[in-house]
Amino acid sequence: MITLYTLPSIAALAIKLSIFWFGRYSFASASVWLWLFFIGLFGMNLSELATFYYVAKPEAGFIWLSAYYISALITFFSLLALSLANASKLSQSIEIAIIAFLGISVLPLLIPGAALDGVKSIGYSITRVAGPYYVIVQLGILIPLISALLISGYFFCRTESHAVKRKSQIILIACMPIFISVIAVMLVMQLGYQLNASVILSLMISFTLMILIYTEQKERQFKFMSMIPTTREHQFIKNLARLITDPAIGLEQGRDYIEKEMIREALILMDDNKNKAAAMLGVSRQTLQRKLDKNTSHKDSSVGVHTQ
Repeated sequence: MITLYTLPSIAALAIKLSIFWFGRYSFASASVWLWLFFIGLFGMNLSELATFYYVAKPEAGFIWLSAYYISALITFFSLLALSLANASKLSQSIEIAIIAFLGISVLPLLIPGAALDGVKSIGYSITRVAGPYYVIVQLGILIPLISALLISGYFFCRTESHAVKRKSQIILIACMPIFISVIAVMLVMQLGYQLNASVILSLMISFTLMILIYTEQKERQFKFMSMIPTTREHQFIKNLARLITDPAIGLEQGRDYIEKEMIREALILMDDNKNKAAAMLGVSRQTLQRKLDKNTSHKDSSVGVHTQ
């Protein structure tokens, strides 16, 4: 039955289906971990919708609540794998380790009374009665999420690859709403308040899915980052607007600045492969190197369009 309380869940499901439809071409070449991330999210959404049906008979909804937590664990472990795969292809040993830790986290949910000791109604939906090993499920959600943030933060700060640095920054931005929501929900539930957190998490993770699917194609990553204040991409758009609206800067300086950014972006798209970047730009490898040497010697002094 559709009620006021089910509308956010229905909206979240509609958002996910829309993301899948509009991003279906990105999914076609997506990694198995991105597929698992979407499947986990879809499972969370369907399970949470099912729980609304069992308000008057909460114990009968136990299997759906368990399915929700299992789907959530799949989602967060997939997110961890995606953050690791950003830098390089995952080795078989790392994939096995991720699956093993996922299995350990899921196991208490499959044992009656271990992670979930029952289900109770909270008036508009149902929530869990924590069992003695519920903490394993909590850690199975929190540790992969924090690890994904730390790994992406490390790659963003330490890697020399422009492509990895940009994707790491995107993952950090995409995950931040989930991190804040998970911490807030766990804190509220730890204080003893009855809360169905599934709707909140479903909406927040839909935001993450939207970003990950949109930026699956490298050419869209620049567009996304240009919308984030303080990023280099955002600064470039501002500088470009100033170049166009302030002819006094001069054609030569404007040309040099745009050429420099085109070279930088070609190197990012081609994973710093100068031969492929030169081919993309339609110049020889020697010409590209000469222009790189020129940019290195002049730095940004030729731009003259920095925002004050």
